[in-house]
Amino acid sequence: PLPTDLSLGIAIRPRSGLELVADVGVQLPETITTLNNPVAGLVQQKLELAPRVGIGAELAVTEQVWVRLGGLYNQSAAPSPDSADDTARETYLGVTGGLSFQGERTATSIGGFGLFSESEVYVLGAAAPRRSNAHTRLYGGMLAFSYRL
Repeated sequence: PLPTDLSLGIAIRPRSGLELVADVGVQLPETITTLNNPVAGLVQQKLELAPRVGIGAELAVTEQVWVRLGGLYNQSAAPSPDSADDTARETYLGVTGGLSFQGERTATSIGGFGLFSESEVYVLGAAAPRRSNAHTRLYGGMLAFSYRL
């Protein structure tokens, strides 16, 4: 079975030219069973309750150009590792930003994002088991086209 994700979001326009958005979600606990390999047999991974939050704002620079800014928190559902045999845990903080160009029926959006995390994982093959000093940084961009009927 796959974990259940529940979320709820809202978007409000407190005034013309400003839209605020927010969503909160949670991934429910679950035990996932996979076949690691035919000889080793089944592997079970227990996932914990994991909250997620996203916030954002869109601000009209002109009638056709909007600036979009946002932030997010995505907690890992994996438990904190106690040994090198445990799964890594990644809890992300992120930022997003972009521009949207509005036409009468179309919108073209460009933007980027950055996700940052302190990795919780043990160093494989270390003489004495110890946690890694690893950090994760993910960056990306997007281009989207929308058409209103």
